[in-house]
Amino acid sequence: MMRLVVLIALAVLAVAPVIPAAPGGGRVTDVKATLTGEVLEAGLVRVGEPVRDGDALVYVRTLVGRGVAARAPHDGVVLEVLVRPGQRITEKGTVVVRLSPR
Repeated sequence: MMRLVVLIALAVLAVAPVIPAAPGGGRVTDVKATLTGEVLEAGLVRVGEPVRDGDALVYVRTLVGRGVAARAPHDGVVLEVLVRPGQRITEKGTVVVRLSPR
């Protein structure tokens, strides 16, 4: 019985999503787009850039003009930018940036 429990626990751990730790030990935050459209180069954050809560991270061109597709949910440092200028974000909720806490 104990062997079965251990095997089940190992199977669960093998398929569980891994949330990487940020440099310094904090958790990484996946920032998701709230708008769809074509990613603009102007205003697109860069890896290593410090950001403050509420800062615009990604701008897109929409049918009605330029809009903010993603904002920083907290102070942090940009670890990864998952979109590039000219790319289309076609679904709200697409992860566009990864942040580490400050």
